[in-house]
Amino acid sequence: MTESIAPADTPDLLWRRVGAAIIDVAIAVVVALVAGLVLRRVAGLAVLVVLAYELGAWVWWQGRTGASPGKAMVGLRVVDASGQPCGTGKAAVRWVAWLVDGFPYCLPLVGFVMIFTDAEQRRLGDRWAGTWVVTDDAVGRPPAPQATTSDPEPVWDDDRQAYVRTDPTSGRREVFDETAGTWTALEG
Repeated sequence: MTESIAPADTPDLLWRRVGAAIIDVAIAVVVALVAGLVLRRVAGLAVLVVLAYELGAWVWWQGRTGASPGKAMVGLRVVDASGQPCGTGKAAVRWVAWLVDGFPYCLPLVGFVMIFTDAEQRRLGDRWAGTWVVTDDAVGRPPAPQATTSDPEPVWDDDRQAYVRTDPTSGRREVFDETAGTWTALEG
């Protein structure tokens, strides 16, 4: 069995995510200011420079390594259900999801509320992309789905490559569907 990591194992994860977001936005603002000063006569090109930075840092680099510059500085990584760096496709989904998570844009309240109230400490972009934010030392371990108070502790099943549990109400075996975020009865 592979050891898993649960968000409850890292109580400071929430504040580290906030710190990483502040660092990432600060770097993007500096890139925007420098691009604006250097390319002040060609404003559209300055916007493209900022967009290129975001795609490079928040999609390509974070997809390959699991870390944006801010996450790297505070010791966090974005992983998929297997515990590996999320990949550029999932990083792109997370980046596009900031259109919702970042609302009202002067302060990303939707994303912060989701992270602070979600049992797995995931924002909408994490849910849509099937990703988790974990500490550096948790990379390589699949993130554990959070059980509710009545649920028994889920166990990682190497054969199914998913978490399984026994439903306390029905006594049936269930498997965790990572994409839907729900428990489903096992067939047969």
